[in-house]
Amino acid sequence: MRRLGIFVMLGAALALAGCRKPALLSLPPLAMVNGEPITQHDLLLARRAQALPLSASAQAALAPAAAGEQGDGELLDQLIDECLMLQRAHQLQLEPPEGLISQQAEEARGGMAPAAWAALLAAQGESAKDFEAQLERRWLLQAVAQAEVYDKVPVSDRELRDYYWEHLGEFKRKERRRLLMISCTSLADAQKAQQELGLGEPFGAVGKLYGKGPEADQGGDLGWVSASELPASLAKVAFGLKVGRISGIVRSAYGWHIILAEQARPPVNVSFEEAAAGIRQRLKQSKAQEPWQAWLFQLRKAARIERGPGAKKG
Repeated sequence: MRRLGIFVMLGAALALAGCRKPALLSLPPLAMVNGEPITQHDLLLARRAQALPLSASAQAALAPAAAGEQGDGELLDQLIDECLMLQRAHQLQLEPPEGLISQQAEEARGGMAPAAWAALLAAQGESAKDFEAQLERRWLLQAVAQAEVYDKVPVSDRELRDYYWEHLGEFKRKERRRLLMISCTSLADAQKAQQELGLGEPFGAVGKLYGKGPEADQGGDLGWVSASELPASLAKVAFGLKVGRISGIVRSAYGWHIILAEQARPPVNVSFEEAAAGIRQRLKQSKAQEPWQAWLFQLRKAARIERGPGAKKG
């Protein structure tokens, strides 16, 4: 379950990278940006990406320059901006830290066998190298925006503290629980596990015997989690249990589960020191809108942008 976000992003990345259309690639470019073409194929991929039902975090990772429903003209403007950003990133000689992209690709693979992973990518007309190129592209877009705009936005200590005290109610750490869970692929296995627990067998031992989830090797230990980190059906049960109690069999989209609420930590206020980094990021994002637009304007002004006869201006 901890890998669900990775798979959401993986599906989005495959949709962005897939759908190779030789006919589209042969059409005249929609625009030339400092001599670099933007094609009908690029526009098609961007159009498909905006139709994906992404979480906010995945949407930000996949489209750092813009998000939301857009017409073709606005999408082309976004592609032009992203092209300019990537060109600027190369001018600044920005590069991902060594090993980062391969690490992200490995996390996206999520334990899938290399042959199965290659087959999944091939079904989209892609390769592992293509997928890593998409990851590197997104890293460069985020890195150049950070270097050229966000890192230069000033936020004082006074602003941080004022924001903290004015929004104190927002800075609470939610209740967290130490949970153990036996996840089974069949109801029959879950019933056998439940019977063993009823006979007094240790939860961890039963979890290793019948559990099939990624936590099975640890006897079902999920560690300390908040309700938001679990699917709703499991969170309702896990956080409704009295500490030390074991649930009945719970059905979810991932199988059948038995949950032990081992320990609990009540909600607490987050200290200013803990909250400061997040507040700084919020304030930078809020204050960066004007300098961000000014920076993009300067990039466009200094660029040689030629639009094709069929291109629409956003």
